[in-house]
Amino acid sequence: MQPTYTAEAESYREKVQAFLAEKLPADWAGTGSLEGDELEAFTTVIRLGSVSAAAVRLSRTQSAVSMAIQDLETVLGTALFARRGRRLVATEAAERLLPRALEMIDRSHEIEGMLSASEDHRHPIAIGASRTVGPALMPEIIKAARQTTPAPRVTLTIRNSEALLAMVRSFDLDVAFVEGDVTDTGLECEPWLHDRLCLVARNDHPVHGRSGPVARRLAGLQWVLRERGSGTREIFMRAIQPALGAPDIAVEVDEPETQKRIVRETDLITCMSARGFDADADGLAEIGGTGRDLRQALTRRFWIVRHPQRYRREAVRRVTDRALALAVAASN
Repeated sequence: MQPTYTAEAESYREKVQAFLAEKLPADWAGTGSLEGDELEAFTTVIRLGSVSAAAVRLSRTQSAVSMAIQDLETVLGTALFARRGRRLVATEAAERLLPRALEMIDRSHEIEGMLSASEDHRHPIAIGASRTVGPALMPEIIKAARQTTPAPRVTLTIRNSEALLAMVRSFDLDVAFVEGDVTDTGLECEPWLHDRLCLVARNDHPVHGRSGPVARRLAGLQWVLRERGSGTREIFMRAIQPALGAPDIAVEVDEPETQKRIVRETDLITCMSARGFDADADGLAEIGGTGRDLRQALTRRFWIVRHPQRYRREAVRRVTDRALALAVAASN
């Protein structure tokens, strides 16, 4: 059943057309008017790279998606895609249009959610969190954000930091909460929380009884580490190099709970966030006596990352505000 909107909502098409006239380059001499379905088809095709994948995502036929793209190209008076084999490659015009098209779609969803009493008509915001941040911090942030009115709907994606940054770059996420270094100057990065990485072994591991320099204590031990692209692994590899050289990695794993279980059940040791384990509940213990230099090298920041061209809906602002409030509380 379609929701009933006020006269303000019914005038949305005119607002979109006015927005288009303001935002699109003057030399795009297209004709006609834009439809929301055309923009949604366009943004889905450009992000997925094919009409067939977009049709599945949108629950529409391939011919309907193709027709929407053709209609949009007619309106704008320019080609948006070039075919290379089985894939559609975005033209320069399409790359320029993408953030603006997404903004128009986001604004329409924002208006619908504002004018509809039902939460079902609020379009979800797309949030990404690293595999450390997600379990440790996102439940509290989402709980706080949902205490505001209207409560946001959220699609939460848990990946490693490298994958999340790629999703921010491709406009698949409104915001990402990541760990480790962010070197992409094309993204907006806001410092968030401090975090401490620990060297960890099962609580009855012989390493806890060793003494002397860290290199001697860790000599001959093997590691279970997070996968490549993980912010935790990136910081650990850089920090451990001066003390130990290249660690002997026996297992790589992309899931922190499995990582903890492997450590608990074997003689392997690991590196993880202090937020990521409970010593008593998990049967693990931090390896002490690692020295000030290594402890400092294992200290890092969490970051809030956005694409500078991505429209920031009010619901996204509320979530990031709650995250920043958490950082303020932690510093007090």
